[in-house]
Amino acid sequence: MSTDVTNKVPWKELLRNKWKDLKKMASLWEKIQENKGNIEAENRKKSLWTDYLTLREQMVRAEYRRLCPVRGQDEEQHIESMQNEGQHVLEKLRRREAMMDQKSQQLREMYQELMAMSQEPHELLLQGLDDMFRRSESMQQQLSMPQTLNLELTSLPISGLTESYSHFLFNFVFEFTSICPDNVKLFNVMRRCSFRPHGEDRSVDSARSYLASWGPECFIAGKYYWELDLNNSWNWTVGACKDSWISNRNQLIESEGAFLLVCVKEGDHYSLLTTCPVFQHYIERPLGRIGVFLDCEEGSLTFLNFAKSSLIHKYAPGTVNPSVRPFFSTGPM
Repeated sequence: MSTDVTNKVPWKELLRNKWKDLKKMASLWEKIQENKGNIEAENRKKSLWTDYLTLREQMVRAEYRRLCPVRGQDEEQHIESMQNEGQHVLEKLRRREAMMDQKSQQLREMYQELMAMSQEPHELLLQGLDDMFRRSESMQQQLSMPQTLNLELTSLPISGLTESYSHFLFNFVFEFTSICPDNVKLFNVMRRCSFRPHGEDRSVDSARSYLASWGPECFIAGKYYWELDLNNSWNWTVGACKDSWISNRNQLIESEGAFLLVCVKEGDHYSLLTTCPVFQHYIERPLGRIGVFLDCEEGSLTFLNFAKSSLIHKYAPGTVNPSVRPFFSTGPM
Protein backbone atom coordinates (compact mmCIF):
# COMPACT_ATOMS: atom_id res chain seq x y z
CA MET A 1 0.00 0.00 0.00
CA SER A 2 1.43 3.36 -1.01
CA THR A 3 2.28 5.82 1.75
CA ASP A 4 2.95 8.74 -0.57
CA VAL A 5 1.39 11.78 1.12
CA THR A 6 1.00 13.57 -2.20
CA ASN A 7 -1.43 10.82 -3.30
CA LYS A 8 -3.68 11.62 -0.34
CA VAL A 9 -3.54 15.40 -0.49
CA PRO A 10 -4.94 17.19 -3.58
CA TRP A 11 -2.43 19.50 -5.28
CA LYS A 12 -4.56 22.58 -4.59
CA GLU A 13 -4.59 21.67 -0.90
CA LEU A 14 -0.85 21.10 -1.02
CA LEU A 15 -0.28 24.52 -2.56
CA ARG A 16 -2.54 26.19 -0.02
CA ASN A 17 -0.62 24.51 2.80
CA LYS A 18 2.66 25.53 1.21
CA TRP A 19 1.49 29.14 1.02
CA LYS A 20 0.43 29.09 4.67
CA ASP A 21 3.79 27.64 5.60
CA LEU A 22 5.62 30.40 3.77
CA LYS A 23 3.53 33.04 5.53
CA LYS A 24 4.31 31.45 8.88
CA MET A 25 8.01 31.45 8.08
CA ALA A 26 7.79 35.13 7.12
CA SER A 27 6.02 35.85 10.41
CA LEU A 28 8.75 34.00 12.28
CA TRP A 29 11.41 36.07 10.52
CA GLU A 30 9.58 39.29 11.36
CA LYS A 31 9.48 38.22 15.01
CA ILE A 32 13.22 37.60 14.92
CA GLN A 33 13.82 41.10 13.55
CA GLU A 34 11.42 42.64 16.06
CA ASN A 35 13.18 40.91 18.93
CA LYS A 36 16.54 42.09 17.59
CA GLY A 37 15.26 45.66 17.74
CA ASN A 38 13.99 45.11 21.29
CA ILE A 39 17.39 43.83 22.39
CA GLU A 40 19.07 46.87 20.87
CA ALA A 41 16.58 49.11 22.69
CA GLU A 42 17.36 47.38 25.98
CA ASN A 43 21.06 47.90 25.37
CA ARG A 44 20.47 51.61 24.71
CA LYS A 45 18.51 51.85 27.96
CA LYS A 46 21.43 50.39 29.86
CA SER A 47 23.78 52.94 28.35
CA LEU A 48 21.43 55.88 28.99
CA TRP A 49 20.77 54.73 32.54
CA THR A 50 24.49 54.45 33.30
CA ASP A 51 25.20 57.89 31.80
CA TYR A 52 22.37 59.41 33.82
CA LEU A 53 23.64 57.93 37.09
CA THR A 54 27.07 59.44 36.43
CA LEU A 55 25.64 62.86 35.58
CA ARG A 56 23.30 62.87 38.56
CA GLU A 57 26.06 61.98 41.00
CA GLN A 58 28.11 64.91 39.69
CA MET A 59 25.17 67.32 40.04
CA VAL A 60 24.25 66.14 43.55
CA ARG A 61 27.84 66.35 44.77
CA ALA A 62 28.11 69.88 43.37
CA GLU A 63 25.00 70.94 45.30
CA TYR A 64 26.34 69.50 48.54
CA ARG A 65 29.62 71.36 47.97
CA ARG A 66 27.71 74.59 47.42
CA LEU A 67 25.75 74.14 50.64
CA CYS A 68 28.66 72.80 52.68
CA PRO A 69 32.19 72.82 51.20
CA VAL A 70 33.31 70.10 53.60
CA ARG A 71 32.14 66.63 52.58
CA GLY A 72 29.61 65.37 55.10
CA GLN A 73 27.90 62.15 56.07
CA ASP A 74 24.61 63.23 54.44
CA GLU A 75 26.32 63.55 51.07
CA GLU A 76 27.85 60.08 51.24
CA GLN A 77 24.59 58.49 52.38
CA HIS A 78 22.74 60.23 49.56
CA ILE A 79 25.23 59.04 46.94
CA GLU A 80 25.32 55.51 48.34
CA SER A 81 21.51 55.22 48.31
CA MET A 82 21.38 56.53 44.75
CA GLN A 83 24.11 54.16 43.57
CA ASN A 84 22.44 51.15 45.20
CA GLU A 85 19.10 51.99 43.60
CA GLY A 86 20.79 52.57 40.26
CA GLN A 87 22.66 49.24 40.36
CA HIS A 88 19.46 47.40 41.27
CA VAL A 89 17.73 48.75 38.15
CA LEU A 90 20.83 48.05 36.05
CA GLU A 91 20.83 44.39 37.12
CA LYS A 92 17.18 44.10 36.09
CA LEU A 93 18.03 45.53 32.68
CA ARG A 94 20.87 43.05 32.26
CA ARG A 95 18.66 40.10 33.18
CA ARG A 96 15.97 41.21 30.75
CA GLU A 97 18.47 41.59 27.94
CA ALA A 98 20.03 38.17 28.65
CA MET A 99 16.60 36.49 28.67
CA MET A 100 15.59 38.12 25.40
CA ASP A 101 18.92 37.23 23.79
CA GLN A 102 18.59 33.57 24.80
CA LYS A 103 15.08 33.26 23.42
CA SER A 104 16.08 35.08 20.27
CA GLN A 105 18.86 32.56 19.70
CA GLN A 106 16.39 29.71 20.07
CA LEU A 107 14.10 31.36 17.56
CA ARG A 108 16.92 31.80 15.03
CA GLU A 109 17.85 28.12 15.38
CA MET A 110 14.23 27.17 14.76
CA TYR A 111 14.10 29.37 11.66
CA GLN A 112 17.25 27.74 10.29
CA GLU A 113 15.69 24.35 10.91
CA LEU A 114 12.58 25.40 9.02
CA MET A 115 14.67 26.64 6.12
CA ALA A 116 16.44 23.29 5.96
CA MET A 117 13.13 21.42 6.10
CA SER A 118 11.73 23.49 3.25
CA GLN A 119 14.27 21.84 0.96
CA GLU A 120 12.97 18.35 1.78
CA PRO A 121 10.57 16.40 -0.50
CA HIS A 122 6.90 17.33 -0.09
CA GLU A 123 5.96 14.19 1.80
CA LEU A 124 8.67 14.71 4.45
CA LEU A 125 8.00 18.43 4.61
CA LEU A 126 4.29 17.97 5.33
CA GLN A 127 4.96 15.40 8.02
CA GLY A 128 7.28 17.69 10.02
CA LEU A 129 6.02 21.22 9.49
CA ASP A 130 2.94 21.12 11.72
CA ASP A 131 4.94 20.15 14.78
CA MET A 132 7.63 22.70 13.94
CA PHE A 133 5.15 25.57 13.56
CA ARG A 134 3.44 24.67 16.82
CA ARG A 135 6.83 24.95 18.50
CA SER A 136 7.63 28.25 16.77
CA GLU A 137 4.25 29.80 17.69
CA SER A 138 4.78 28.79 21.31
CA MET A 139 8.25 30.33 21.19
CA GLN A 140 6.94 33.58 19.68
CA GLN A 141 4.43 33.93 22.48
CA GLN A 142 7.25 33.55 24.98
CA LEU A 143 9.21 36.27 23.17
CA SER A 144 6.67 38.96 23.96
CA MET A 145 8.34 42.02 25.47
CA PRO A 146 8.60 41.82 29.26
CA GLN A 147 6.56 44.25 31.31
CA THR A 148 7.88 47.79 31.01
CA LEU A 149 10.62 48.43 33.55
CA ASN A 150 10.25 51.71 35.39
CA LEU A 151 13.58 53.51 34.97
CA GLU A 152 13.27 56.00 37.77
CA LEU A 153 15.33 57.14 40.72
CA THR A 154 13.75 58.27 43.96
CA SER A 155 13.94 62.02 44.58
CA LEU A 156 16.16 62.00 47.64
CA PRO A 157 16.09 65.22 49.70
CA ILE A 158 19.06 67.51 50.17
CA SER A 159 18.80 69.26 53.50
CA GLY A 160 18.55 73.03 53.18
CA LEU A 161 18.35 72.98 49.38
CA THR A 162 15.14 74.93 48.81
CA GLU A 163 15.88 77.30 51.69
CA SER A 164 19.21 78.23 50.12
CA TYR A 165 17.52 79.28 46.89
CA SER A 166 14.52 80.99 48.51
CA HIS A 167 16.81 83.88 49.55
CA PHE A 168 16.71 84.93 45.91
CA LEU A 169 12.92 84.73 45.58
CA PHE A 170 11.69 87.14 42.94
CA ASN A 171 7.98 87.91 42.84
CA PHE A 172 6.51 88.68 39.46
CA VAL A 173 3.43 87.95 37.40
CA PHE A 174 3.47 86.13 34.07
CA GLU A 175 1.95 89.04 32.19
CA PHE A 176 2.06 87.61 28.69
CA THR A 177 -0.11 84.59 27.97
CA SER A 178 -1.37 83.07 24.75
CA ILE A 179 -3.11 79.99 23.46
CA CYS A 180 -0.25 78.62 21.48
CA PRO A 181 -0.77 75.90 18.84
CA ASP A 182 2.94 76.09 17.98
CA ASN A 183 3.86 74.60 21.36
CA VAL A 184 2.17 71.39 20.27
CA LYS A 185 5.22 70.79 18.09
CA LEU A 186 7.56 71.08 21.07
CA PHE A 187 5.62 68.57 23.14
CA ASN A 188 5.24 66.14 20.24
CA VAL A 189 8.97 66.28 19.50
CA MET A 190 9.84 65.66 23.15
CA ARG A 191 7.29 62.85 23.39
CA ARG A 192 8.75 61.18 20.32
CA CYS A 193 12.30 61.54 21.69
CA SER A 194 11.27 59.79 24.88
CA PHE A 195 8.73 57.15 23.85
CA ARG A 196 9.43 56.52 20.16
CA PRO A 197 13.09 57.35 19.46
CA HIS A 198 13.27 54.83 16.59
CA GLY A 199 9.62 54.12 16.00
CA GLU A 200 6.47 55.56 14.50
CA ASP A 201 6.02 59.32 14.49
CA ARG A 202 2.56 60.08 15.83
CA SER A 203 1.52 63.67 16.49
CA VAL A 204 -0.95 62.81 19.20
CA ASP A 205 -1.70 66.43 20.10
CA SER A 206 -2.01 67.78 16.58
CA ALA A 207 -5.53 69.11 17.23
CA ARG A 208 -4.79 70.58 20.67
CA SER A 209 -3.47 73.91 21.91
CA TYR A 210 -1.23 74.74 24.83
CA LEU A 211 -1.24 77.69 27.19
CA ALA A 212 2.09 79.52 27.01
CA SER A 213 3.15 82.27 29.42
CA TRP A 214 6.31 84.30 29.89
CA GLY A 215 7.61 86.89 32.30
CA PRO A 216 7.45 90.68 31.88
CA GLU A 217 11.21 91.30 31.70
CA CYS A 218 14.49 89.73 30.63
CA PHE A 219 17.02 88.92 33.33
CA ILE A 220 20.46 90.14 32.32
CA ALA A 221 22.34 90.15 35.63
CA GLY A 222 21.74 88.90 39.15
CA LYS A 223 20.21 85.78 40.72
CA TYR A 224 16.51 84.97 40.61
CA TYR A 225 14.34 82.22 42.05
CA TRP A 226 10.68 81.57 41.30
CA GLU A 227 8.18 78.73 41.79
CA LEU A 228 5.37 77.28 39.72
CA ASP A 229 2.64 74.88 40.79
CA LEU A 230 1.96 72.41 37.96
CA ASN A 231 0.33 69.68 40.02
CA ASN A 232 -2.77 69.48 37.82
CA SER A 233 -0.98 68.91 34.53
CA TRP A 234 0.91 65.97 33.05
CA ASN A 235 2.14 67.94 30.03
CA TRP A 236 4.13 71.03 30.93
CA THR A 237 7.39 72.88 30.44
CA VAL A 238 9.15 75.40 32.69
CA GLY A 239 12.39 77.33 32.43
CA ALA A 240 13.83 80.40 30.76
CA CYS A 241 14.22 81.42 27.15
CA LYS A 242 15.23 84.27 24.89
CA ASP A 243 12.75 86.58 23.20
CA SER A 244 13.89 85.27 19.82
CA TRP A 245 12.71 81.79 20.81
CA ILE A 246 9.33 83.06 21.99
CA SER A 247 8.73 84.97 18.77
CA ASN A 248 9.97 82.16 16.52
CA ARG A 249 9.01 78.83 18.06
CA ASN A 250 9.56 77.06 14.76
CA GLN A 251 13.14 76.68 15.99
CA LEU A 252 11.81 74.45 18.76
CA ILE A 253 14.38 72.33 20.57
CA GLU A 254 17.08 72.96 17.96
CA SER A 255 17.31 76.54 19.20
CA GLU A 256 19.95 77.49 21.75
CA GLY A 257 17.64 80.10 23.22
CA ALA A 258 15.41 77.81 25.30
CA PHE A 259 16.48 76.13 28.55
CA LEU A 260 13.48 74.08 29.57
CA LEU A 261 12.40 71.19 31.75
CA VAL A 262 9.61 69.32 29.95
CA CYS A 263 7.17 66.71 31.23
CA VAL A 264 5.26 64.68 28.62
CA LYS A 265 2.74 61.91 29.04
CA GLU A 266 1.84 59.01 26.77
CA GLY A 267 -0.71 56.49 27.96
CA ASP A 268 -0.03 55.80 31.62
CA HIS A 269 3.63 56.77 31.40
CA TYR A 270 5.41 60.09 31.67
CA SER A 271 8.90 61.32 30.98
CA LEU A 272 11.04 64.27 32.05
CA LEU A 273 13.46 65.87 29.59
CA THR A 274 15.53 69.03 29.30
CA THR A 275 16.36 70.94 26.14
CA CYS A 276 19.59 72.40 24.79
CA PRO A 277 20.55 69.62 24.26
CA VAL A 278 17.65 67.21 24.59
CA PHE A 279 18.35 64.90 27.53
CA GLN A 280 16.09 62.42 29.31
CA HIS A 281 15.98 62.36 33.11
CA TYR A 282 15.20 59.21 35.07
CA ILE A 283 13.89 60.84 38.21
CA GLU A 284 10.39 60.72 39.63
CA ARG A 285 7.96 63.35 38.39
CA PRO A 286 7.68 66.35 40.74
CA LEU A 287 4.24 66.92 42.20
CA GLY A 288 3.16 70.37 43.22
CA ARG A 289 5.63 73.23 43.09
CA ILE A 290 8.73 73.35 40.92
CA GLY A 291 11.47 75.79 41.81
CA VAL A 292 13.54 77.51 39.13
CA PHE A 293 16.79 79.32 39.95
CA LEU A 294 18.60 81.47 37.42
CA ASP A 295 22.15 82.62 38.09
CA CYS A 296 23.08 85.11 35.39
CA GLU A 297 26.63 85.56 36.69
CA GLU A 298 27.36 81.82 36.64
CA GLY A 299 25.30 81.22 33.52
CA SER A 300 23.34 78.33 35.06
CA LEU A 301 19.72 77.31 35.58
CA THR A 302 18.51 74.92 38.28
CA PHE A 303 15.22 73.01 38.66
CA LEU A 304 14.04 71.85 42.09
CA ASN A 305 11.37 69.46 43.34
CA PHE A 306 10.01 71.71 46.08
CA ALA A 307 7.96 69.08 47.92
CA LYS A 308 10.94 66.72 48.17
CA SER A 309 13.60 69.42 48.62
CA SER A 310 15.51 67.61 45.89
CA LEU A 311 17.43 68.50 42.76
CA ILE A 312 15.87 67.73 39.39
CA HIS A 313 18.54 69.17 37.11
CA LYS A 314 21.13 71.93 36.89
CA TYR A 315 22.56 73.30 33.67
CA ALA A 316 26.33 73.48 33.91
CA PRO A 317 27.86 76.94 34.54
CA GLY A 318 28.34 78.88 31.34
CA THR A 319 25.52 77.05 29.55
CA VAL A 320 22.70 79.57 29.91
CA ASN A 321 23.09 82.79 27.95
CA PRO A 322 22.11 86.07 29.63
CA SER A 323 19.03 88.06 28.69
CA VAL A 324 16.42 85.35 29.20
CA ARG A 325 12.97 85.56 30.71
CA PRO A 326 10.85 83.04 32.71
CA PHE A 327 8.66 80.80 30.60
CA PHE A 328 6.14 78.02 31.17
CA SER A 329 3.58 76.16 29.15
CA THR A 330 0.86 73.68 30.09
CA GLY A 331 -1.18 71.35 27.97
CA PRO A 332 -4.08 68.91 28.12
CA MET A 333 -4.27 66.42 30.99
